[in-house]
Amino acid sequence: MPQPRPSRKLWAGLAAALLLCLALTGASRAEPAPAAHRPNIVLILTDDLDASDLSRFPNITNLLVRQGTTLSRFFVTNPWCCPSRSSILRSQYMHSHHVESNRSPTGGFPKFRPLEASTLGTWMHDAGYRTALMGKYLNNYPEGAPRTYIPPGWDEWHVPVTRLYQEYGYALNENGVVRRYGDAPEDYLEDVLSAKAAAFATDSTRGDTPFFLYLAPVAPHLPAHHA
Repeated sequence: MPQPRPSRKLWAGLAAALLLCLALTGASRAEPAPAAHRPNIVLILTDDLDASDLSRFPNITNLLVRQGTTLSRFFVTNPWCCPSRSSILRSQYMHSHHVESNRSPTGGFPKFRPLEASTLGTWMHDAGYRTALMGKYLNNYPEGAPRTYIPPGWDEWHVPVTRLYQEYGYALNENGVVRRYGDAPEDYLEDVLSAKAAAFATDSTRGDTPFFLYLAPVAPHLPAHHA
């Protein structure tokens, strides 16, 4: 079954995420502000969310669409997944980070890995934030690295290490420990990630350190399955 063409809403969402990252890159170049003056930040990156999918996402529909949100001007660095995510993580266009596709040798996680010493994760961590990445990282992760590998800059790491686009029967690298999930209702990937994200945010707000959460669910990218 052919995949639907990505919609303007998808590109607008990716552009908004990229603009947020561009605004944050200066954090590593200045002295961190007092914690009380630094906001907590949650970046939610959807994957192939088409306009036709919105009916299955009541919160987006009710809180954004029906409230009159309109994104009429937007920009995208590249429509492919890994180059676009690399731009978010590096705050660079493709001609600067050189991740040109989703797979080796021109793209994918192995191509991006040499750049991991300086990313959105390390910048936010160095700026005094507690950082977390949950969900999809880059295509082909962790090819060429142990399944327990965690890139620099991330205090919390919950990322699939099995074939992408699996809502059941997958394995997660959970802070350096690989845990397998089965086919029970409570194993549904997006629910697992949601619970982990909520726990991270709750735990973080108990202290004085601001947090940065990068949440990247796999669904609704086809072949997505519903809970």
